[in-house]
Amino acid sequence: MTVVANKFEERREELIADVKETYVELMEFYDIQNVSYLPEFTHWNFIIQHAKPEDVAITIDSVFIQVEKNKEIASIVEYLGVDKEKLLALMSTRVLEANLNDYGRFDDLKNSIDPRIAKGYFEALEGKPLPRFQVNMKVDELLRKFILEDGFELESPYPEEKKVAEGQKDFGTKSEDGK
Repeated sequence: MTVVANKFEERREELIADVKETYVELMEFYDIQNVSYLPEFTHWNFIIQHAKPEDVAITIDSVFIQVEKNKEIASIVEYLGVDKEKLLALMSTRVLEANLNDYGRFDDLKNSIDPRIAKGYFEALEGKPLPRFQVNMKVDELLRKFILEDGFELESPYPEEKKVAEGQKDFGTKSEDGK
């Protein structure tokens, strides 16, 4: 958490120094530098000022949950090219399967997908070319599940990230005896 908070504070200070103070609360200005945006309630000073001794653990847990949620949102935006604001708006309504597409909200969200990015993501996962209709079905299924389950960690299409996620390291070298 400290590393995330430090990067956030450094980026926040950069924005203020560049006379872009009006942008310090906009997630996009952190995303472009690959820095996790931390809402005010996750800042240590805010926690100290507002948490009571009996709920400090709950407050800190909620901070970690929010940071993880931000990573989940960032990954689906990266892997599908989906409109982040539309995704967040739909997820904030606490939808159910029965009302997911009320007012065409889900269709509108699916239409915001960048088809080239989504195709690249699913083809990398599958390891083979996929026809457009199959990509569309996979997009629908993944987005639907992501929203209804209130987000989750997406599978990385990059083998290096998969190994790191599984706690493995590949240094790319073998000893002389092949081990």
